Amino acid sequence: MPTRRKALIAIGGSIALAGCSDSEPEPEPDESESGPSIDSDSNLNEEYRSQEEEDEEQNIEDQIEEELEDADPVEEPPSETQTILNQAGRRVDGGEYLYWPFELYQSVELHLRTTVRQGSEVDVIITSPDELGQFERGNRYRFYDDISQENTTGDDTSQRIGAGNYIVMINNRTRQSASVDIELTARA
Repeated sequence: MPTRRKALIAIGGSIALAGCSDSEPEPEPDESESGPSIDSDSNLNEEYRSQEEEDEEQNIEDQIEEELEDADPVEEPPSETQTILNQAGRRVDGGEYLYWPFELYQSVELHLRTTVRQGSEVDVIITSPDELGQFERGNRYRFYDDISQENTTGDDTSQRIGAGNYIVMINNRTRQSASVDIELTARA
């Protein structure tokens, strides 16, 4: 990337230099003083400067092209994984549930890893706050199938989810307590 930055600066410099000249422009001769005349030397100088400027611009373009060909390809920065929730040995009594709200500011790949260390199977659900309300009222509710884990003693699942507010919930539908490790991470 540094090579590319040099190249862009060089292009900007050549454009700025193309119109510059060390000498001041010669004033136009006044026709009334000497009559119309053609100064062949000044025409040659103008042609020479134009050709010189074109050659300089072409040399700079060739140099930039060579530098870009030799440059390493630009790689995208690696996606950073961020931990949303990391709980070890979280106890969930029979017939109870726990939940944690979280917010995503962009579309991410969510990864859910669970292990029930002791006790019964549990449901680990990713849903929206509105659907959590439906669950709490005893109604049917929607959740993200690909990442949620029903009747599990542990699993690794993932799903791409867009920006928004979400809930991760551990629901123990049995009468026996469970000790659950849960880790939820996000990667852009």
